[in-house]
Amino acid sequence: KLQWLRVNHDLVAKAIGELDYEEVLQVSPSEDTAVFDDPTSLQFFKDIEVDFQLKTELKVFTIEFEKRKYFISGWKTLWGFLRVHQVICLQKDENELVLPQAHLFYCDCQAALGMDDLLLSQFLEEMNNTLFSDQQVLSKQRSLSIEKLAQCSFLEMQSHFNGHPKAVLNKGRLGFSATQIQDYGPEMQHPTQFHFLLAHKSILKSSYKEGSCNLDLVAEMMSPVEFDEIEQILVDKGLNSEEYEILPVHEYQFDRFIRLYYQNELASELLLDLGQMGYRYRPQISLRSFSNTDFKEACEIKLPISILNTSCVRGLPDKTLGESIEIAASLRSIISEDEFLNKKSVIVLEELGGIHIRPETFKTIEKAPYRINELLGAIWRKGPEAYLVDQQQVVLTSSLHHQQQGKSLIGQFIENSGLTTDDWLKAYFEVVILPLYHFQVKYGLGLVSHGQNIMLQMENFKPIGVFLKDFQGDLRISEDPKYDKWGLTQFKSLVKLPNHYLIHDLLTGHFVTVLRFISSCLEDHEGFSETHFYSLLSNVIKDYLDTEDITLSAGQNLLDHKIAKVLINRVRFKLGYHDSNERPIPILGKEIPNPLLTDTTRIGTTSKNHERSLDL
Repeated sequence: KLQWLRVNHDLVAKAIGELDYEEVLQVSPSEDTAVFDDPTSLQFFKDIEVDFQLKTELKVFTIEFEKRKYFISGWKTLWGFLRVHQVICLQKDENELVLPQAHLFYCDCQAALGMDDLLLSQFLEEMNNTLFSDQQVLSKQRSLSIEKLAQCSFLEMQSHFNGHPKAVLNKGRLGFSATQIQDYGPEMQHPTQFHFLLAHKSILKSSYKEGSCNLDLVAEMMSPVEFDEIEQILVDKGLNSEEYEILPVHEYQFDRFIRLYYQNELASELLLDLGQMGYRYRPQISLRSFSNTDFKEACEIKLPISILNTSCVRGLPDKTLGESIEIAASLRSIISEDEFLNKKSVIVLEELGGIHIRPETFKTIEKAPYRINELLGAIWRKGPEAYLVDQQQVVLTSSLHHQQQGKSLIGQFIENSGLTTDDWLKAYFEVVILPLYHFQVKYGLGLVSHGQNIMLQMENFKPIGVFLKDFQGDLRISEDPKYDKWGLTQFKSLVKLPNHYLIHDLLTGHFVTVLRFISSCLEDHEGFSETHFYSLLSNVIKDYLDTEDITLSAGQNLLDHKIAKVLINRVRFKLGYHDSNERPIPILGKEIPNPLLTDTTRIGTTSKNHERSLDL
């Protein structure tokens, strides 16, 4: 029961913070601090283990609805984001303090969110799935200290993370049953054996890096004996092996979709089911990417799992198949010839091959739901661990703000490194932020750097480089003609955007989605001033612009006074859960002051560490 109460509390706390940031709800400062000193509140927070000591002095905020009033302990960051630590709820009819329940909270704010009863019901279904998975994650977190977590492998570490920090429901996984969540959720780390299909080349689209081929990539996924069995099946059926390719399929995807949507192809033996075979793989936090449990140097495999999770159904589009292999190779070529990027140890994870098959039944339907066109395919790429040497580590940048038992992962990395916090952060900004910015301002290339496709390379826990991956839809190019001089024709298929939109691939993708949480996490747990954090970052950016021969165009300055706010949760409230032929896109909110330029005291917080004004 206590675990259930804790995940409900944490989900409500996150929702209040993000929905206030997205201008859907509005909290009010309050002088009523006594509620958090009430013996009932103190016992509640002790029971569910959210009574740990922080380095930040907190204030009280409230939000009131017809039946309940919520008291919130937290502080507002430089982003105008309410970082919530504790929430207690006053039941008005009984005048009783209770811990918040997520379903009642969303019923309370139904009108503010603009959801009718049908949409709210669907939303609560997604909420139930999220809470179910959150309990599994909480159990994992309680089983391991932050000190030991910092020593875990890249894959094992991911099973302890809370998931997307901005999405209020980040483990919806609509389509999975409870058993399937436990079997396939990354927090459980259960090894999975894939189905394999033989696919006739007439029905598929595929592309492979020079020097790679379908058979070699598949052979790495199974024992030699199993691979020989496939060749024998072809012989026994009198089929020409040169007319077929082989691809893995997740067992959920095979049973739920492939057997139903590809009946025509299976009946005509354009697809042949080979059954489950090969080595075991475990899911990464992104759900669709898998790592070989036996050979960490083996390729990662990315597969469609057509469940609705966070913003969309997690299929595998074919729009950039083949092009992403060429794009990755072209990015590596740019890096090899660019002295600045070379020094920063920027590594693009190689994409070795990809295959995609649309279901015949829907091929002639021009605007079929995007999820139907993304049911079957695979992408092979090198994983980051294949590039590591002794004493080196790799971590998702989106996980650095992770906290458990009152401690932060980034704080533990900094402690392990022996560096000061200033020096560690400067190194991070140098090897992560500056290369991403350099790609934009020098070449007009923007990578949506949300933290799962940006991985930090460390040596003895010191930042030394960055890994980049996933260029299917996450890489865009500027429409500014000044970049024509580079002759980047290999990127012609990318979406073209004006500079002031493209900059959000870094601003929203990394600053809002990653740094917003890292900076407040460091202030909470290490007492490291958020103002000083962004002072360090702005100085690193200024030094870069002073040193490199870069002329900024309008919309490219990270030190502009205002930043447009990009909102993701309001998309669900607006569009609901119905099918679409396109993936949903975010909504723009109000502009906010740039945290890199402000030395304004945060509303509701006084840091116990030093404050430093920005001298710009």
